Amino acid sequence: MTLHLRAAVLKVWRPPRPHLAASRKRTLQPCRCQPDQQDLGEAEDPPKTLKSDSQEIQRLKEQELQKSRNVAIATGAISIVIGVLYLLTVQLLDSRGVHLEPPPPEAFS
Repeated sequence: MTLHLRAAVLKVWRPPRPHLAASRKRTLQPCRCQPDQQDLGEAEDPPKTLKSDSQEIQRLKEQELQKSRNVAIATGAISIVIGVLYLLTVQLLDSRGVHLEPPPPEAFS
């Protein structure tokens, strides 16, 4: 799955699945060539400039980078906690006072 940034819209592209293509039926959507009466009274948004589009794309890239940073920090923190718990467990098991001795020489022959 790959992410593509186009005109400040985050789209996800998925490879086609041929086994599902036959089951999907295309339906025709009605064309809205003429605006409705309610659309006539509403003011339209001014068109975005190229500068605002590039700023929007930059903002989306920064959000994606910040999300990646947060995941990396959380993963690192979890691994440090697991490492400290492992060291504490080993220290606890070593402090029980059980001394290990090598096997007798008869065990090797």
